[in-house]
Amino acid sequence: MNSFNAYMGELMRNILTFIDDNGRVHGITATYWEQRFESPSNIMNAYPLLLAFCRILKKYPDGELEAVAAKLAEGILKEARDDGSYGNSFGDIRNTPAPPIIQIAASIALLDYAHRDGNRKTLEAVERNCRFIRGNYMKDGLLKNRVVNQNAMLLELYFKLRENGMDSGWIDTGKVLSFILGYFHPRTGGFFHAHHLPDMLSFYNAKILNALLTCIENGLQNEETENAVYKNAFFLKGLYSDERRAFAAGYFPKESFLDKLRKRLRRYNSPAEYFSGLEFFRREKPLFIARSANSFIPLLRYASIFKQEVIPEGSILDFFGYHIRKNGSMPNAEGLSRRSGDDWMDLATVTRWQGYCVLLLSFLSEGSVRPAPGTDDCLVSRGNTVYMEHKRTISYSFGTDARSLDKWQK
Repeated sequence: MNSFNAYMGELMRNILTFIDDNGRVHGITATYWEQRFESPSNIMNAYPLLLAFCRILKKYPDGELEAVAAKLAEGILKEARDDGSYGNSFGDIRNTPAPPIIQIAASIALLDYAHRDGNRKTLEAVERNCRFIRGNYMKDGLLKNRVVNQNAMLLELYFKLRENGMDSGWIDTGKVLSFILGYFHPRTGGFFHAHHLPDMLSFYNAKILNALLTCIENGLQNEETENAVYKNAFFLKGLYSDERRAFAAGYFPKESFLDKLRKRLRRYNSPAEYFSGLEFFRREKPLFIARSANSFIPLLRYASIFKQEVIPEGSILDFFGYHIRKNGSMPNAEGLSRRSGDDWMDLATVTRWQGYCVLLLSFLSEGSVRPAPGTDDCLVSRGNTVYMEHKRTISYSFGTDARSLDKWQK
């Protein structure tokens, strides 16, 4: 057993406490866009875990882990609606329409699971969901929201559909790939978030790089794609802080009022032209700590495909060794809570990012995995805030404010 297995066992002990008897994965939201001290289930929380467990099971069959994977898949399937959508698919920002990425990710996870057992019920749910995605979220071959990393997930979905012998022709890979590359910034090596937001966010760039690497693995590539992949891998590497053991937020534009006014008045032929001339600065915070796991993954894949190390595996060991807590949880962030002074946002366990930590370790651990014996309790503090976890509850106190939640919040 290697050191990565030891960390996997710790993470497993913690993450399993957030999975209810119906296979639904609960957890709070504390992201770049929204923070809520609530613990509802969200099908997106199961996505990295199901990918991780399927990856391990392909190499190391194991009855106990198979049962957990089956439970997670069934938890998503229970949310399948008659119109093809999945329930419990809300986005991070309250009172906004559910984003397509949640639907796409759920179907990708189910396809990864179905590829192992060929369950017709699972494939039929995915077929209905694909019709729902086409009918509700797409226009002219792209997602209506034109968010780059979410369109990149269409490429991941395309290859999973093809792998399972299902209809994938409704995804025009050439058009999607061309759209994504149109948002590449060759000077920095980063991808812009969307036409309305020229930020180059590390965690979304990681999703784009993952999708482009999947294209290359499947022979869908050209010189432009490979150049973007190379530059983007080292863009991400440049955002990693050896001191803090996490990835910086990304690069953000230095825009004046006149810059914004000119963009409103002019007509642009492409995103590259739209953003041309802007200067960008690197923003260190917030550092998303647990979520950094998802930025390591494409760098590992890049090293495997191109035989060129970007970040040494020792840095990943340092990442877990520095941040993991005694109950197997990982802190959410550093600097996120400055907006309100409420440090629970930094200290809390965000289940989805914890799942990405498990997914990262599925690339590095050996043999099957088991939850390591140990405590489910954790108490950490910063300033006036105390954050606590137990087997079934999470809580915090901040000055006179104190809240507690059942992890399996109904």
